[in-house]
Amino acid sequence: MRGSRRERRGLQQDVADLKARLGLLDASNQRLKAQLAAQTKVEANGLAPIALRILKSVYTIEAGSALGSAWVAWRENGNTYLITANHVINDVGVGGTVTVKQKTSHWTGKVTRADDTNDLAVIEVDRKLGAPLWQDATVQTDP
Repeated sequence: MRGSRRERRGLQQDVADLKARLGLLDASNQRLKAQLAAQTKVEANGLAPIALRILKSVYTIEAGSALGSAWVAWRENGNTYLITANHVINDVGVGGTVTVKQKTSHWTGKVTRADDTNDLAVIEVDRKLGAPLWQDATVQTDP
């Protein structure tokens, strides 16, 4: 009888230990499920909303024999200002005109500024185009 009581107590202790371990595993499993659900949500949404917003603001620039891309930086007084690379507009220069395209639509733009050092240029289009990638185009000057 003693052997069977000891065996029973031993088995009861084993069962209690296994239940405790199972509780810990359950808690760990719940945490992993939550992490997986969060990761799946991020992957499902991913960068798509950002990419869609950006794509609406990206245009192709034809400047003489050069081709490049530009993006809507800001709007002001009904005009849209796009940023492109200065080397794209080299053939036409400041004051020159370029063709701004997106899908099957196109518009005429005017190069208003160019910066050789930073390889940037600003194109103005006399109409509203895609959403600006920033809203406040504050110009800062050195004191």
